[in-house]
Amino acid sequence: MRIDHGRLERILGVPVVKINPVKGTGIDELKRRIKEAESPKINNIKYDDHIEAALANALSCFENLETKLSKRGLAVRLLEGDPLIMKNMDAGPLKKPVNGP
Repeated sequence: MRIDHGRLERILGVPVVKINPVKGTGIDELKRRIKEAESPKINNIKYDDHIEAALANALSCFENLETKLSKRGLAVRLLEGDPLIMKNMDAGPLKKPVNGP
């Protein structure tokens, strides 16, 4: 199998380095390029209008939360019903569908 490292880099938005830990090749390049790495730019996902509205509502649960985590990501997890988020956040009114029974 051949991997197009340049293309993979462009798709992922992060450095891609070919290494072989058994032979020890590529390790120096990895060490050099790791400084270039940033978090992938995946926070720009745009959902349908009704989901964006629900996200805006869910974000209100995190207004006063100080965290290094993405509040939008937490809101998405809240809408998904993530048990850890539901347990640790005050999600009371969001447990019921907005336009549901």
